[in-house]
Amino acid sequence: MPVIIPPDSLVISSTVSESSVRQAVHKALRNWRTIGGDIENLLMFLLVMHQAQRQPLHLQTPAMLRQTTNDFLESNLEILAQKNPIGAAIIDGRFCERKTMGKVAESLNFSEDYAYNLQRKALKELGQIIYGLEVTARRQYQYELEANLPYNYCNTRLFGVENARHQLTQCLLNPEMPPIVVLYGIGGIGKSSLACAVAQDIIQTFFFGNIIWLEIDGANDDEWVTNLTRKTTASSSTNELIAHPRHLLKANRYLVIIDNLETPEDLHQILATIQTFHGPSRFLLTSRIQPEAGHYFLQPLSDISFAEAHALLQNQMMLSSQHHTGDLLTVEEAQAIYNVVGGNPLALKLVAGLRLHFSAEHILAELKEAVHTGIAGLYHAIYWKAWHNLTSYAHRLLRAMTLIAPTELGGSLEQIQSISQLSNVQFMQAVTELITYSLLEPHNRGAQKRYSIHPITRTFLLKEVIRWSDDTRANASN
Repeated sequence: MPVIIPPDSLVISSTVSESSVRQAVHKALRNWRTIGGDIENLLMFLLVMHQAQRQPLHLQTPAMLRQTTNDFLESNLEILAQKNPIGAAIIDGRFCERKTMGKVAESLNFSEDYAYNLQRKALKELGQIIYGLEVTARRQYQYELEANLPYNYCNTRLFGVENARHQLTQCLLNPEMPPIVVLYGIGGIGKSSLACAVAQDIIQTFFFGNIIWLEIDGANDDEWVTNLTRKTTASSSTNELIAHPRHLLKANRYLVIIDNLETPEDLHQILATIQTFHGPSRFLLTSRIQPEAGHYFLQPLSDISFAEAHALLQNQMMLSSQHHTGDLLTVEEAQAIYNVVGGNPLALKLVAGLRLHFSAEHILAELKEAVHTGIAGLYHAIYWKAWHNLTSYAHRLLRAMTLIAPTELGGSLEQIQSISQLSNVQFMQAVTELITYSLLEPHNRGAQKRYSIHPITRTFLLKEVIRWSDDTRANASN
């Protein structure tokens, strides 16, 4: 269940310790009959306390907040009573019933000193119980929100984006900053991977009640709003679906990441819609287009430096070769590649794949002319260079990858082999070949390994290779 977090100071602490929980529990017990309170004696710095709320915090009175805290403490006293009934009885008498220690000790036939010792032990045990619940809740929260992110963009090593990553994270965590953040840059520059890394950083802060990732394929209002709400409502009415997220995002603090806005029309339409949505919630958009001036925080993403490009090339060649651990690329070769290709991460990864099969001089001789036509021309030349040197098995496997919907985030080996209809030997040969060319990307999702292709690779295959193959067959039949 998403955590209800209000747009005020009652926010969850990013870190907790057993001692801090124990001290706060003691303060909360001492304030049993206090109306309202602060974040500590209401235990509102704990995730489990937010999960215990019966309705959004901004709708609650101070008395309601205190009652929920008391109910939470009482339920955990019942757990303590199963292990330490006398200790639970002492805490209940001292704090819930507001009796003096003298009266509590007398009712149990104990001395006051002995009763105080038992109380200290019981308070420690109660703190341990609540701390254990908090640790479990935090792990579950992190697991559930991580599961909302596209794993094919997550857990990959990033190069040259540390400052942008920090700035985006701080902006999204600051309620004083604009609620809409736009990360923009050309295709292949690493926007989606950076957005995923930022989301992972933010998950560790417990600042947002939920994180929602939307992959945009056209900006049709009904379609993306339906995608936004399909997991939070059973309704199929478009009007209800639109009303539901607007209410949800205004009542709670969610982070919504909208990825892959490719055209000015997409960006304009999404921005116009979410202006009415955000409330305390916040939006992170990744776009190839820089938006016009507005109440947004804009974060450009541009080419990485040579030092970062060299490190990326080395890292990608080592990953693609799957076994080589030595120096795969000289500084001179890396500089020559950088001078031609520039600092676009995807282009560098693809060239790293080519470099495992050809010399740098051979590759660059074919790419120098393409550079003058812009990044699209560069991608075109790199992809065709790889395609013309792949085996027929690899061709078949790449075509099969286009049949897996982008929203599925790749496929398992069994699924891909079934689509490609290659034999075991042919299939594994094709998988290895495509990985060495940096065209097939393996990802771990728990115990399962899945494989995907980059969206730009998919576009090349659909618009260039498959169309070219279809045209060739059509001409041959005439």
